[in-house]
Parts: sequence; structure tokens; C-alpha cells
Amino acid sequence: MLVDHALELPLHWRMPRLEARWFIDVYEKNKDKNPIILELAILDYNIVQSIHQEDLRYVST
Repeated sequence: MLVDHALELPLHWRMPRLEARWFIDVYEKNKDKNPIILELAILDYNIVQSIHQEDLRYVST
């Protein structure tokens, strides 16, 4: 799964935040996941997303 994903498109062509979301989804399916790390990753993603939404709201007004 990870290799297939890596071969689809080079990492430097991908959008970092979308790639982070993809890795969060993959990590959620992992049996040996650390729930604290997963929760922190999701919180970080949501915080950055809200910052981007605020910036977009500011720019569009």
C-alpha cells in the first residue's frame, strides 16, 4: 500500500497537508498504532486546516 502510493506520484509533487491526511488515514488502520500520536496528528491537521480557513475568509472579504 505504501509503496504503491509512493510510486503513483513523487512526494515533492504532492500537497503536504493532503499527504498528511492520507498518512493519518493509513495510520488509523494500523494494528500497532499509538492512539496518542494519532490523536495529536489529527489535532494538528485540524488546527492547521482552521488556520487556512481563517486566512481564506480574511482574503475573500
